[in-house]
Amino acid sequence: MEWRIINSKNIIYFLALFFFLLYAFGATNNSSLDAWAYAADVSKGDNLFAPHHLLYSLLGYLWVGVINIFADADVLVLLKLLNAAFAAAILFVLFRFLGVFN
Repeated sequence: MEWRIINSKNIIYFLALFFFLLYAFGATNNSSLDAWAYAADVSKGDNLFAPHHLLYSLLGYLWVGVINIFADADVLVLLKLLNAAFAAAILFVLFRFLGVFN
């Protein structure tokens, strides 16, 4: 039996990781005014339930709280990493659902 790192089952994990890294360290350095406002809400713990992003600020608040136990990190950077993680997870689920790499 031949062992290969990249096969049809592992390619989904590599693609999810690739898009996570691309999204996390790519062109997300130009934050909008909306992003700064959400980061301010998360850092203060205010307005955690926005009508058009129901759970975003609350999840961000919990995420930042957990990470800040271990290290003091920038709220905006942590929210960008949370966005990248959810984007990669959605792509992973989409690839699995569509059966793209079976």
